[in-house]
Amino acid sequence: MGRPRLYDVNEDFFSYIDSEAKAYWLGFIQGDGTIAWDGVRRNKLNLRVELQVADKGHIRKLLDDMESTHPIRTRPEGNMVYASIRSNKLCDHLILLGVTPRKIFTATPITVDEVLQRHYWRGLVDADGCIMKLWRGNHCYPSLELTGTHKICEGLSKFLGFNGRYVYKDKRCESFNLRISCTNARLALTAIYTSCNTFLNRKHAKCMEVLQ
Repeated sequence: MGRPRLYDVNEDFFSYIDSEAKAYWLGFIQGDGTIAWDGVRRNKLNLRVELQVADKGHIRKLLDDMESTHPIRTRPEGNMVYASIRSNKLCDHLILLGVTPRKIFTATPITVDEVLQRHYWRGLVDADGCIMKLWRGNHCYPSLELTGTHKICEGLSKFLGFNGRYVYKDKRCESFNLRISCTNARLALTAIYTSCNTFLNRKHAKCMEVLQ
């Protein structure tokens, strides 16, 4: 028999993506999560999600949805919080879906049911995107950006109906950026963020602000 689990978690949470919450967290973890071999028990895979202290409540949402009792810990510096979930089964489900180690270089859009796609993309935008107001003279326009691999940025562009346009290479590093502004950004934000239940509070609030 294996060692008893110290904390509970629904290890089958990602075995089948059939809800808004599952699709959202799949996208969010693909953007902001890390899967790696555990540093203590090297035969165990570990899922780690780390965010700034202000977003601690978002990690709590993830743990609650996954029926997890894992603690949220604070880094020694005090500016970041994280949860680490040691589970081969949970991580294997994520890897099979496409959330792989070193995904920063290899990530590709994950196929989910058509009605859940916008929730998956909202998870990615909450993780690796930016919502802003742009001023041109006396006029204010919404702006949406996403940083990722070329395939991820192109995938969101295609999902939004832009046929792969507005994707640019980041000259400072190996990543790419999808940049959408004005009417196109308004349409994109409306498609991704309206009538939803799972989101990063501060980013959803920013979206509602720029859409006013």
